[in-house]
Amino acid sequence: MKRQSRARAEAGAMRILGNHSLVIGLIDQLNLKRRRFHLVDVDHDAQPAARTWLYVNGIRMRRSDYVKGPDGLRVDKALPECLAG
Repeated sequence: MKRQSRARAEAGAMRILGNHSLVIGLIDQLNLKRRRFHLVDVDHDAQPAARTWLYVNGIRMRRSDYVKGPDGLRVDKALPECLAG
């Protein structure tokens, strides 16, 4: 029987909020590159892209398709506007 490796790795924070002034200061002092983090799915021009997936009632649908026709998810009520894109 092959023993599974227990090795794990952590690549660091996905995003660091701007109000973490000590961390931001250290990043700047070390001349590390920072880039903007978007809380929504955006394209290369930073415009909303709606490419994320929704999975409801066993149906997987792109957010952009949901916006066009939410009936495909067979839900009684539409998703809240914040999820619709």
